[in-house]
Amino acid sequence: GAGFDSDTCSSHGGNLSDDEDEDEDAEATLRKSAEVSKNFVVKHLNASVRQDRSRYHAAAADLAFEAKLLSTLSHPNIIRLRGVTRGSEVSSLYAGSKQRGGADEGLGSGYFIVLDKLGSTLQERIKEWRDEKGAIKQQRRKSRGASMVLRRLSSSLDSSHHSHEGTRSSGGGSGAKEAKREFLLRRLDVARRIASAMSYLHSRRILYRDLKPENVGFDAASGDVKIFDFGLARFLPKEKNEDEGDDDNGKGGCGERRLTGMAGTPRYMAPEVAKFKEYGLPADVHSYGLVLWEILALKQPFDKITMKELQAKVVYGTKRPKVDAAKCPKTIRDLMEWCWAIEPKDRPEFKHILEVLDEELDVFLR
Repeated sequence: GAGFDSDTCSSHGGNLSDDEDEDEDAEATLRKSAEVSKNFVVKHLNASVRQDRSRYHAAAADLAFEAKLLSTLSHPNIIRLRGVTRGSEVSSLYAGSKQRGGADEGLGSGYFIVLDKLGSTLQERIKEWRDEKGAIKQQRRKSRGASMVLRRLSSSLDSSHHSHEGTRSSGGGSGAKEAKREFLLRRLDVARRIASAMSYLHSRRILYRDLKPENVGFDAASGDVKIFDFGLARFLPKEKNEDEGDDDNGKGGCGERRLTGMAGTPRYMAPEVAKFKEYGLPADVHSYGLVLWEILALKQPFDKITMKELQAKVVYGTKRPKVDAAKCPKTIRDLMEWCWAIEPKDRPEFKHILEVLDEELDVFLR
């Protein structure tokens, strides 16, 4: 995120010293060992933020909160915290407050966290998928062209040879069709893993607030999908109401403590967030619907309109991305439209999103 740098390193997790001199030794060791292993990264405040008090405190608080939050999470599709500076966040953040010379020194240079290294982001993967889609289209065109040639040749051949060539023609077409099917299956699997991570977060009353392809990555070692960058995430504690009973999963009932204020990325932001209204867990569902659309359409939502038009047509209007009915399964099309419903209470919970995706994946795998 803005205000942070990530340095590749090798580590076995655990606590790292918050002593000034030991901090320097630890960071030097971590960076040196990057040449040997590239399993983890060090995330710390970058030099420009450490020199700017007006930006420093907010960025430092976000980094400390992210470390504390990640220490409570364990899910295969959420990035893992491997280590933090030993001692309290406050003392560590101020460990490097004295100027010691050099561009990297300054306010709060002592605090950092160690995370699993990601090989790429979903944003980058979507670009790769776009190229792959073009290759699949080209393969299908070649297959159709070959089929036409074979049909013409077959008219001059005997019936047995005609039958043989007909089988070859059919096989070529089915090969291209299978490639297209497998391509969609891979993307739906990624979408399903993101939904699984979000369902886990919501079950723990955590609102992520900035779901977008740039914040979803792929583990450098295993290739697993990982949601990362939890600087904007917030807990939503329950407020039990004796008369009304339990909460309503963030949909605005009296049992839900909700948030206010704009947070996130405008293109993926739920309307209620952009309007500075109270919002809860359904705000993440809206963002997920747009990410799901991008995974399938392979382009950014609302990429042809300005921020002013986005405000007027999307936030205060009813404009949503167009879904190609011919290229998207109806169940997935309905799911996307369900996710970006205008009223937060009309959106599904992630457990329902998972049910729909699991059913669709089962159909593909039969």
